[in-house]
Amino acid sequence: MENRQDKIQAEYERLFEQASGGDYPGYLLDMTKSWRDGTWRMYTLVLDRADYSFNGKVVLDFGCKYGHILPMFLALGASAAIGVDAEEVYVEPGSRFFASLYPNITIKQTQRGLIPLQSESVDFVLVNEVISHVNFEYLDTVYREISRVLRPSYRDWE
Repeated sequence: MENRQDKIQAEYERLFEQASGGDYPGYLLDMTKSWRDGTWRMYTLVLDRADYSFNGKVVLDFGCKYGHILPMFLALGASAAIGVDAEEVYVEPGSRFFASLYPNITIKQTQRGLIPLQSESVDFVLVNEVISHVNFEYLDTVYREISRVLRPSYRDWE
């Protein structure tokens, strides 16, 4: 367990160094510093309680902002991590930053709640602090889209 935490911490330290040397928005840099300083620990507490093995899985973070949790999913064993956000102000720099460092990270933009992925292509979806920001008109679409992209064996996961 400690070895995994050391690995995650080292990765966020590396990311902070990379972000500091690039031409990225101040908020991306602030978030990267926050993750380096331990924000990732809160997420491991939540994900550990899920008692779910990410090994070899494709993970989607719906409402990812820049995508800061995506490297952690890879550290937990995911084979690919995908972020989706509605705001181009997050998607473009997040994609430029994370996708340039990780070939198995992708960040895409959603429009009107539609998820630009193939059906049944994802094993796990994280929706954290997002639903309250979704336009009410698109909520049904978001829920349908999450169900659509999940592989059937995970739709009824408890």
